[in-house]
Amino acid sequence: MIRFEAVTTRYRPVREGDEPSRRERVREKKQRTLLKSAHLDGAILSYYAAQLSARYESLLRVSGLHEQVLAYRPGVGMAFEQAVAVFRDIAARPSCRVHTFDVSGFFDNLQHSLLKRRWAQLLGLPTLPPDHYRVFRAVTRFAYVEESVLRELRSSGLLRSGEAERRHRVCEPDEFRLQLRDTGFVKVNDRPFGIAQGSPISALLSNLYMLDFDLRMSRFAAERGGLYRRYADDILLVVPPEFSEQVTPAVEACAAAEQLRLHPEKREQRDFASGQLTRPPIQYLGLTFDGEQVLIRSSSIARYYRRMKAAVTAKAMRAAAGSGELWSRALWTHYSHVSRRSFYGYARRISAATGAPAPLRQLRRHVRVLQAEIAAAVAEQGLTQPPRKRPR
Repeated sequence: MIRFEAVTTRYRPVREGDEPSRRERVREKKQRTLLKSAHLDGAILSYYAAQLSARYESLLRVSGLHEQVLAYRPGVGMAFEQAVAVFRDIAARPSCRVHTFDVSGFFDNLQHSLLKRRWAQLLGLPTLPPDHYRVFRAVTRFAYVEESVLRELRSSGLLRSGEAERRHRVCEPDEFRLQLRDTGFVKVNDRPFGIAQGSPISALLSNLYMLDFDLRMSRFAAERGGLYRRYADDILLVVPPEFSEQVTPAVEACAAAEQLRLHPEKREQRDFASGQLTRPPIQYLGLTFDGEQVLIRSSSIARYYRRMKAAVTAKAMRAAAGSGELWSRALWTHYSHVSRRSFYGYARRISAATGAPAPLRQLRRHVRVLQAEIAAAVAEQGLTQPPRKRPR
């Protein structure tokens, strides 16, 4: 596999202990380690993922967990639809307390022995068959090469993949043996925990690993007239206020049984009652809810505007190095209301699901902002703009 770091820039409120010069927000970079499989390996892992998925889905329906497990599954709807459904349940209750938790280092801490046992139980066998065991070893004791190493070898000319006819391949088999394996660039996960996040089967295995956790927490919530949902490592429970003190010990005990740890800084509790607004609102799957209206998270909107500005700047720089004309159709397609697949289209779908215009009002300035960014880039780079039709 090829290992690389996916970096996401985000902003968080100032906390106690931050630098005094920080006034409102602190900029942080979140790194996730991902691995991508070779083409043939990916096809094999996808085949076994499809086999296990059919059995897992049947088990969820028999166990009554079809609506509780939300991530990495077919037929459960989009994330915003799931969040809206949870908010409707909260609004229908006379009063409740909502608890949210996050598992720390989810994929990196899945224990191999537990995963192997659950895998065999899903197949209805005492141990894994030889072919399934080989797949199990491929995603637990995975071998990988750092993407940065490959870039250096390609730039130095030691890999022929830089040639035009071979650019669809990272390297040839003889190059892999000579330049990577024999020189010690291939590393192996020799720890008894952690699976390859990013492979075609990893998402399914993470859900399978949490099967006992889901059963126990679903039963806990049902016995108290509550609600349980899990989206990957994001856990949510809604219970009547009189059972609130039991939630955190129960979740911690279930997580400890799976040898997982909850993130101490990502726990939230919010009280809801009919006719009362909750401040701050609860955040779930990219949306917020205060007891009255559903909105898109402000951080998501800020990221949308940052990406818009970066896209305009990049396109203007390419135009300055080329024809000197800035064609803006692609910008309007990706960052305005003219396309259903833009961020505004996402807000439109949320508005339709909630039956309220609030998500669209959050983006009411997006046309003026995009026009201003394009005009500023044209002036700064000395570009011209071909005439275009005004977007509808």
